[in-house]
Amino acid sequence: MRAMMGMLAIAGAFGMAVPAMAQDWTFVTESDAGSVHYYDSASLKRSGGKVTFWSREDARNADVEDDYPLVSDALEEIDCAADKLRLIEIVDRDDQYQEVERFDFRSEVVWNAIAPNTVAASKRSAVCK
Repeated sequence: MRAMMGMLAIAGAFGMAVPAMAQDWTFVTESDAGSVHYYDSASLKRSGGKVTFWSREDARNADVEDDYPLVSDALEEIDCAADKLRLIEIVDRDDQYQEVERFDFRSEVVWNAIAPNTVAASKRSAVCK
């Protein structure tokens, strides 16, 4: 572990991109527009009946509006028992995964019901096992 941290520090010192954390993107579903949705299984955190995780929407090959983000990562929380979801943070990225814009919703605790046959329902099925 120390050797890995040392290599990351050296890579950072030479201006090389260093990942913030290990990620394990797992396919969830593809939307009707062609956006591909994933969740990061390495980020799953369970607390009671709730699961917090990072998700990713990849719209690079989707039929979306011109101003729609190409890639969007979201920190989400699902209440598995209540069948509700809330957004905590969104990070919009370009096609090279560079951050373009960030939205923080931590101060807004808004839970939304998860409708059947939606991307949110697919995420719930994936993370509430």
